Amino acid sequence: MKKITPVLLPLVAFAILLSPTFALAEEAVTTSVNAGATVTTPTATKVEVKATAGQSVALMRGKDRGNQEIDRRVTNLNTLIARVQGMKNLSDADKASIAGTLTAQVNALNALKAKINADTDLETLKGDVKSITDSYRIYALIIPQGGIITAADRIVTISTTMQLIAVKFETRIAAAATAGNDVTAIRVVFEEYKAKLADASLQAQAAVNAIVTLVPDNGDATKRAANTKALKDARAQIVVAQKDLQTARKDADKIITALKGMKAAASTTTTTETSAGAQ
Repeated sequence: MKKITPVLLPLVAFAILLSPTFALAEEAVTTSVNAGATVTTPTATKVEVKATAGQSVALMRGKDRGNQEIDRRVTNLNTLIARVQGMKNLSDADKASIAGTLTAQVNALNALKAKINADTDLETLKGDVKSITDSYRIYALIIPQGGIITAADRIVTISTTMQLIAVKFETRIAAAATAGNDVTAIRVVFEEYKAKLADASLQAQAAVNAIVTLVPDNGDATKRAANTKALKDARAQIVVAQKDLQTARKDADKIITALKGMKAAASTTTTTETSAGAQ
């Protein structure tokens, strides 16, 4: 075995430094020595991967929640549109106007749903999901509006039918008076009957007028307060109208019962009783 001369030692050492084996060892040593200073690099990468995965889950959950909330509202709005189109006491123009407003809300919600499903930023998604309740106010305003309008339409329908029965009552009461019966008390009840029906229709229409033009507050506290008050007042008017109808029904029963016991009225009360009982 040849000895390496002292002259060649520096060259050999230099060659070793340049060899791949030494370089690998150097890299390993460097990594090991600097582990304390560079440990954050691989850890940061893992944290970033975890954060990305966590954000994906949050995005998915946020989108699912947004889709569910929107779908629920769209279903309720479509149901309300069908009710409006079936209302008997609204003009075609009013039906078209109200249904058009509701349809616009459906379209807006569907557009928002598409945006939510396309969102890639979590904060943007949160803002879009929050806008479902803040900007559209379907359950805070639109659905209550529709409920009041629907209730008012039904009240007017019942009142109109009962007013037709009032004409029959008038005929029967007149016949009973002609036959010599004292109809003073029954006429008092009859006048109340007509007044309650008229007031029911008046209260129902006033309720509709109070809320039909309301629009979402979009975060405006003053407008929200005004909308809330208008809805509350309209509901109160609907309650009054419903109580009017209840009183009118009781009055109808009293009139029918009184007419049954009067001369010349017994043969003409059957039709009236049947008609009133159908309401």
